[in-house]
Amino acid sequence: MPNPIDFYFDFSSPYSFLAAEQIESLAARHGRTVVFRPILLGAVFKASGSAPLTEQYGPKAKYSQHDFERSARFAGVRYRHPSKFPIGAVAASRAQVAQSLGIDGRALMEGAQEPAIKDALRRQVEDAVALGLFGAPTIVVDGETFWGNDRLPQIERWLATGPF
Repeated sequence: MPNPIDFYFDFSSPYSFLAAEQIESLAARHGRTVVFRPILLGAVFKASGSAPLTEQYGPKAKYSQHDFERSARFAGVRYRHPSKFPIGAVAASRAQVAQSLGIDGRALMEGAQEPAIKDALRRQVEDAVALGLFGAPTIVVDGETFWGNDRLPQIERWLATGPF
């Protein structure tokens, strides 16, 4: 069976959302599965010396918000920019790690506070930083790193024809 696709994302990232809505069908077309790997962009930005797009200088921040919405329309994905941005995604990221435990909603929220779940997410972020990730989404296919929702066509070609 071919290697799975590693999908590093942050729940607060609009581009991660757009890519998440498309990555599984893209992978399935090529007989691949996706391993969802939550990260915390705040920690990644701190390690890489970066900042969220919307916290960049004025024109870039304004462009980024417009581009989130335009990119969603282009992909046919419903998107509504949150009134508060960026949003905190720690609890959701911990819950995604805990999802594999098969626990219910209330238990999930309680479980997200468990040290083992906190440690799992921390390790995931540390691993992402160690791999040199600096943003989300980052998609790793057969050891090749692709950053950004706009790289999905390149990933599609890579999966169809191999390295280029």
